[in-house]
Formats: sequence, C-alpha cells, structure tokens
Amino acid sequence: MKTEMFMISEHEDCTSIKTIRNKHYDLIEEINFSLKDQSYSTSELYQIMIFKGLLKPTYFREFEKIVRLGVRQGLINPNMLVSKHTKGTRLPNFFVKEQWTRFFHNCNNPRTAVTCFLALWCGLRPSEVVKQRITDIDFEGNRIKIVQSKQSKDRFVPFLKEGHDIVKKWIKYSDATDYVFPSEMSHSVATENERHICTTTMRNEFRETLRNAGLDEKDGRYKKQNTPRSKYTFYVWRHSFATYWINKGMSPVFVKEAMGHVKMDTTINVYSHIENKNIVKAMADTREQKTKIEPIKPAKENKKEETNINTMIAERLIKGEITKEQAMEMKQFITQELN
Repeated sequence: MKTEMFMISEHEDCTSIKTIRNKHYDLIEEINFSLKDQSYSTSELYQIMIFKGLLKPTYFREFEKIVRLGVRQGLINPNMLVSKHTKGTRLPNFFVKEQWTRFFHNCNNPRTAVTCFLALWCGLRPSEVVKQRITDIDFEGNRIKIVQSKQSKDRFVPFLKEGHDIVKKWIKYSDATDYVFPSEMSHSVATENERHICTTTMRNEFRETLRNAGLDEKDGRYKKQNTPRSKYTFYVWRHSFATYWINKGMSPVFVKEAMGHVKMDTTINVYSHIENKNIVKAMADTREQKTKIEPIKPAKENKKEETNINTMIAERLIKGEITKEQAMEMKQFITQELN
C-alpha cells in the first residue's frame, strides 16, 4: 500500500506516536526494514522509498521531518542512520579533461549528453539544469538566466557561443517548447504544471553512462560509515567547471558570481586546492632563480673584451698617465681574470 505524504510541521500534533503511526505507518515500517541489515543516510533512504513506490520526488524535506520525529519517539533506530556529513574538510571530486572526454565518448543517450554538457559548460546545479526554460537562454547576450535557484535567488551565468549549436540542435531534436528538457509526466502535485524531467531521472542516466565509461569508482573517504558511495555524482560537472576556470587563472570573484555562491569564502575554501598548483609552481620558479649559475662567456667575447682593454691601456701609456711597467702589470692582470 502506498503511503500518502502530508505536509507536517514539528510544532504540530505529529510528535505523538499515535499520530505518526496513523499517517505514516507503512513508511516507518519500510524504513526500519531497510535499516535492519545495513546503515543508510536519510537521503539514501529517501531514494529507496521512491524506488519502492512509497514516495514521490520533491518531498525530501517532509521525509526528513518524519525520520526525525520517528527517531525522537523511538520508532526508528538512530544508530543505523548515517550522517551525510563527515568530519573534517572534504575536497570535491572533479573531472580532468581526459575523464570528461571519455564520459562523452561513451554516452549513447542524447539527453544525458546535453544535460551533462550544460552543467559543465555553465557550472549549473542539477535542479537548475532540469528547470531551465528556453526563453531564459539569451543566445545573443551569451548568457542564461537562472530563475529562483538556491535561496530563491535569480542570477545570470555565462553561456559561451561555442556551446550554442549543441543546445539549439537538442531543442529542435526534442521538440521542446517550454523547458529545455521536457517530460510527458508530472512528478508530484507541486510540479503538475512544470513538465520537465526530474533530477532523479537525470542522475540515473548520468550513473548509467558513468558505468559505461568505466568511471563508476567508489569514494574511499567514507569507509568508516560502511556505506559505499560513488566518487562522482552529477555535481562533478559543477566542480569541474570551477576547477577548470580557477586553474586557468580566472579571478575567484568571477567564479563566485558564475556559480551563484552567496559568500566568497565558499568559493575560496571549497576550491582552494586548485591554488596549491600555483603555489608549487611559484616556489619551483623561485628556487630555480636562486640556484641559477651564470653562464661562462664564450671565448670570442672574452677575446674582444681583452682587445678593448689593451687598447685603453695603450692610450693611457701614450698620454703618460701610466708607466711602461704599470701597463705590463695591468695587461697580465686582465689576461688572468678573463681566462
């Protein structure tokens, strides 16, 4: 039996065990069944419930509230839940040129190719890709308007002209009229008037191509949680976008605006590892300058310089400024120094 999701608040009368059991009994039972033999994070449980048909996409926040209330009332074992956050700094994984070239060479789905290209080309979040409208693409101005993104903010991102033909051909190929990536079905009541693909569909297509390209690696940083995680998620395109441009010497200020970060600290702290390459290069260049040995002058130059000095000594001897003995001593000294 499918469980109907309700919009709930932690201040409502949903804190009682009876209310939770009445509204979400099947959902709580399925969560406990999934946590019986293996630990999962809340987001992973959310994906499992969608796969089982108990939930629809776009209800993640409500699902989090149900899990928190279930833990609080002793209906869900908190020891089996894995935090999605890990202690310490985790630098983002990104693709180098060889990796994204291999990915696109092994991509057989046109929609996957274009969604991934747009995310890489403009540094977009997954939700920004699926909700992109055709009318918000300014081909003449080489930019795309992102409407109501994270924290409900609008912004413009660069859309270089080299990528125009790819998007134009996709729009013509897919017969899209409103959204760039249209869908024939709505994914929830909240999106019944927004006929675009959902992020879950886009991520699943991304993972399939990832496997075909031999890039489906596991992230070894999460071994302690006993939950194997993929090293590369769809966010790899956004991280690769920032990595590429910072590595090319672009100011973090411009990267911050393009990616829509609220604070400069986010851009610098997350992608500070890119600057290490520049630091290493600067240190190596400085060391080379310090240890550089002056080259020995060629014999021809030494001979020419010796001739000029002998001429000067002879002129001073003729003028009577120095004696013959002094001139001989000066010639011997100069000959020794140059040789």
